[in-house]
Amino acid sequence: MIRWSYLRPRLIVLAIVLGLFWFALDPLVRRGLVSLGQAVAGAKVEIGKVRTSVWRTEISLSDVQVADPGSPMENLFEARQVKLGLEGSSLLRRKLIVRDGVVSGIRLGTPRTTSGALEKRPRDPRPTSQRAPAC
Repeated sequence: MIRWSYLRPRLIVLAIVLGLFWFALDPLVRRGLVSLGQAVAGAKVEIGKVRTSVWRTEISLSDVQVADPGSPMENLFEARQVKLGLEGSSLLRRKLIVRDGVVSGIRLGTPRTTSGALEKRPRDPRPTSQRAPAC
């Protein structure tokens, strides 16, 4: 016999966790891709919409723009749609392996309406030995 008083709270917690995962995954992936892209490109990266599919292990990006770090009022490239199929087993080992990808609507050197330069963060004036250690 099933003990519902034991099972019900655990099912509710599981449903809440899955619901948060379901609704928060796309914004988290978008934020991660933008910050990673900006670190690599040295200029602004903008992504319009992100859709992830956990079951098919796919990421679909729309309206991707990467600014040119040498000319901030131009895009290095922009793409209307980017679809990446990921290797599922490698994700469990914290590796990102793209098994196939499709890029459509790619254009190079297009003008931007806003500057693509990243804002410069002020450096810490203290010597390295006085800074708090990074964890």
